[in-house]
Amino acid sequence: MKPLDYLDQLDSYLLYAPSLDEADVEKLIPMLRHHQPIIVARAGQCLMNSDAHLDVLLKALPTLPLVAQKIISLLITSSDKSPAFVTLLALLRDTKNGELANLVIDGLCKTPYPIFPLLLESLYSATAVFRGRLREVVTRMSAANVFPFLAIFPVIPYEAFFREALGDEAIEHIYQK
Repeated sequence: MKPLDYLDQLDSYLLYAPSLDEADVEKLIPMLRHHQPIIVARAGQCLMNSDAHLDVLLKALPTLPLVAQKIISLLITSSDKSPAFVTLLALLRDTKNGELANLVIDGLCKTPYPIFPLLLESLYSATAVFRGRLREVVTRMSAANVFPFLAIFPVIPYEAFFREALGDEAIEHIYQK
């Protein structure tokens, strides 16, 4: 069976079934490395739609070809599971590819998932390059996603970092509230 035909059949099955079986997962994993982006995206989406197999997708992400990493990273930003964002932050930390880093940054700053606590934790051991990438995420996130988290602290952790990312006025505004 051709990959697209199989994925069509699997999509229909997933409308009624709670999860994939192991045989389906074994067929989907090689499709994540397929040369056609549509097959990569659809295989990734099938794995994401099954909570029990999201971890398979997350574990495979760093080992995939660059094109597949880009496609899957975009899919993962729509997740509502914390491990997905931990994996994206690890990819952002570890990638040497600037284009992939920018794609992950763009996805992280636009996601509705509350990633701020994960960003804060990532700052603890961030290298200079990773810190710069995290600053870009924070700078591009909406204030509604950042300010409520910073406002709960009597003293803002990593204040110098947040002053660079958000500006002195924003930080002073948080302290005044």
